[in-house]
Amino acid sequence: MPGLRITIVIPAAGRSARFGTGDKLTAPLAGRPVIRHVAEAAVAAGLGDVVIVADSQEVRRTLQGVAVLFASTRGDSMGSSIAAGVAASPG
Repeated sequence: MPGLRITIVIPAAGRSARFGTGDKLTAPLAGRPVIRHVAEAAVAAGLGDVVIVADSQEVRRTLQGVAVLFASTRGDSMGSSIAAGVAASPG
């Protein structure tokens, strides 16, 4: 459908428990934080708004300058993170 825009919701509120020490989202990959790679790829896709669901101020700082929206979590499940992202979508 021409002109179709979607919202990309990126859940980024997990505890990274299996990752070990540190936060996997801000861990470096090819010189940039993992979450920045993901967010920039989502924005570059040009499909619509990109909403990052994260309560971490470090994640938010890492994404300064990237055209994304932020939502805070409303629970501790993946479903609640996705619901928060959808609710934050302007479209």
